[in-house]
Amino acid sequence: MRVRVTQSVCYRSKLMSRQIHLFVRDTKLSQGTAAPFTYHGRANYVSHEGSVPMSVTLALQG
Repeated sequence: MRVRVTQSVCYRSKLMSRQIHLFVRDTKLSQGTAAPFTYHGRANYVSHEGSVPMSVTLALQG
């Protein structure tokens, strides 16, 4: 699963105790139009690697 998140968003979310809500879409297109997003719930920032592209590890809550 690929998720686009910037490094500054991850850092600020952790620093400011903001909640992260994970929305993901499996494909870019569905029947010729933008595919819908699926809500997977709240997540906690765990770590990240790299910068462009950046890999982010999140842990889903409960």
